[in-house]
Amino acid sequence: MLSGFGQMIVNVTDTVFLGRLNEVALGASAIGGLLLASFLMISYGFSTGMQIVIARKDGEGNRSEIGNVFWQSAYFKLFLSLMIVVVFLPFAPVFLETFVTSRTVLAACVTFITIRLLGLPFAYAISLFRGYYSGIGQTKIISIAIGSFAVLNVFLNYLLVFGNWGFPRLEIAGSAIASVISEIVGALVFLVYTLYSKSSKEFGLNIRPPYSWEVLSEVLEISLPMMMQFFLAVGSWFAFFLIVENLGERSLAISNLVRNVYMLLMIPIIAFSNTTNTVVSNLVGQNKINEIIPTLKIILPMNLGFTLILVFLNLLNPSILLGIYTNLDAVINDSITTIYIISGSIFFFALANCCLSTVSGLGKTNVALGIEALTLVCYFLYTWLAVYVFHWSLEAVWCNEYVYFISMLIISMLYLWRYFSKSLVHQNETSLPSA
Repeated sequence: MLSGFGQMIVNVTDTVFLGRLNEVALGASAIGGLLLASFLMISYGFSTGMQIVIARKDGEGNRSEIGNVFWQSAYFKLFLSLMIVVVFLPFAPVFLETFVTSRTVLAACVTFITIRLLGLPFAYAISLFRGYYSGIGQTKIISIAIGSFAVLNVFLNYLLVFGNWGFPRLEIAGSAIASVISEIVGALVFLVYTLYSKSSKEFGLNIRPPYSWEVLSEVLEISLPMMMQFFLAVGSWFAFFLIVENLGERSLAISNLVRNVYMLLMIPIIAFSNTTNTVVSNLVGQNKINEIIPTLKIILPMNLGFTLILVFLNLLNPSILLGIYTNLDAVINDSITTIYIISGSIFFFALANCCLSTVSGLGKTNVALGIEALTLVCYFLYTWLAVYVFHWSLEAVWCNEYVYFISMLIISMLYLWRYFSKSLVHQNETSLPSA
């Protein structure tokens, strides 16, 4: 399950500690964290495309080609992460100043994002290894690496945010530093394991090939739409929080709490989404299209089951989970109604995300991007009307999650129905005896 949420656990940990400082730190970590997450989702999208290519080659029995895919992906990720750091880092303060109205929130955001960007290459390395090991179906190391840097991140936040055990009290800067160090350690755990893993030779990772545009373009053909899709998905969160920031520091702090509770409840969904991508792509590689629907009938109930358990436990007393993130009683009390409202939307997310992951696993990443774009149009239209036209409450604004996930579910299901109907017709035609 840990393999399903990677960087999410870093964001949750940051919120847990910064939520005990003040509302400004809580809100600033939301905006800064989501801006960074937008860059990370570019990497995650590439890794998911890479995972699909690797799973397909594994299904086809072309294991010797997997190492080349890995190395070409590594070259690309290193270049991309360094380019983002060099280009964006000097302009981060000016960029944030354009959108953030509160001076105190702005200063905290700039501090947070400036430090966190320095860890971007290591975060990209983590997603590289995650894509590779998910593609070949060896997810145990993912859980070990993610677990290692999660535990370390908690420990370092404890030392650096509040200045415990003689360390300096660095507050929001300390949380950012803790996350960067943790990402470095997580990347090293993956690297050391890979160097000594017996399977590395089996999949050709022990041979470092020269740069090959032909191999990279094969990955990019699948990955580019997914990079755009994931960037838009998380970028929409960033844009949403910029809108909420105009409603005041309290609304921003509440929304950050709700988002982090939301993210914990999404853990099974993200894990099963990752599984769906791999399994569907592998079945396509084996030319077993007819087995995809029966497989989804197994994955979906498991997804909904785990999600139901987490949501039910949280609804028994939402203040318990909210209290993990902050000790600000007023913010906790004002967040509970929104938690009740968004809980129902998570079940639509479980269904919609599994369907969208199936579309991506089929290799139709351009279609998945189109679905995401159409969904976001509906999402932002509702949000804009709710905030700027009708001036609804924060709770009503958060109902945009229902608009988002229901739209995604309907469009994805319509596409899958059309795709499998055509596949069934084609299969029946090819199975008819020749005259």
